[in-house]
Amino acid sequence: MSANGITSFLSHLRYTDKVISAGARKLMVDENVGMYSYTGAYGTYHGHNGVWTQSGNRGMRSCAMSFHIHVDASLLVNSRGDYPSPCTILLDAFDNAWH
Repeated sequence: MSANGITSFLSHLRYTDKVISAGARKLMVDENVGMYSYTGAYGTYHGHNGVWTQSGNRGMRSCAMSFHIHVDASLLVNSRGDYPSPCTILLDAFDNAWH
């Protein structure tokens, strides 16, 4: 699945009842069930990270994040190199966009 596909899926989870019920969505957000809370400069954002590992430094890291103004984003990185987590990158990019 592409970053666009993941973002579309996240948007359907967050803003419609097509994938899950409103009650299930509330549980995910309120209790961090598959959707974690991240504190940003402009409020609480929700997302999920992922890692796929292979031998050596091969693999990928990812994050899909939903922001409070109904903006969603995903980042897929095909490396496990030494850099900040994709969720940190998305959070910082969103917060810095307002400067």
